[in-house]
Amino acid sequence: AEGLVLWAARPAASNSLADRWGLRVLSLFAGEDGPATAEEVAASRPLLPDDAVFSAIEGGNNAGFGSYGRQPGDHFAPLPVELQWRQAARATAALLASLGGEPSGFKPDDH
Repeated sequence: AEGLVLWAARPAASNSLADRWGLRVLSLFAGEDGPATAEEVAASRPLLPDDAVFSAIEGGNNAGFGSYGRQPGDHFAPLPVELQWRQAARATAALLASLGGEPSGFKPDDH
């Protein structure tokens, strides 16, 4: 694999990817996510390559940007789900585009 997008997810401690040189990683999470809080996602940083990019969908939540439906413990999301989807799609597409030889095109915060 050349790239990995984690949507409100993190690797298990036993599955560190930190030594995967060249693996492009985007860790995408929502600012109002209850099941996968920003703190929990940030705690996975040592398990990912040094250049992994962490990007928040501010105003989004787990149920909204992942379109999972209501999630226990999730927070209210002031950002409409359509905008959450758009941000998630753009960030994911930017990582995929960067794998095609344009690393400078990887701009997950370009909403």
